[in-house]
Amino acid sequence: MDKNVGDMNDQYMKTFDAEEAAIIEFALLQSYKILKDYKDEWHQQQAEKIKQLLSRRFEASIDE
Repeated sequence: MDKNVGDMNDQYMKTFDAEEAAIIEFALLQSYKILKDYKDEWHQQQAEKIKQLLSRRFEASIDE
């Protein structure tokens, strides 16, 4: 593994200003809306991970 690439189990702390956080939240919401319509397992798993991230870290509610 490339020494510059972190282990997926590593935790990182990054700080974003309000505008950056809003952009990230918007991008995640758009990604979720696209992924949730796929029926295969991989896309459903990714959609669920994004949904959890939005809920836990951005306190965003997902309109289904």
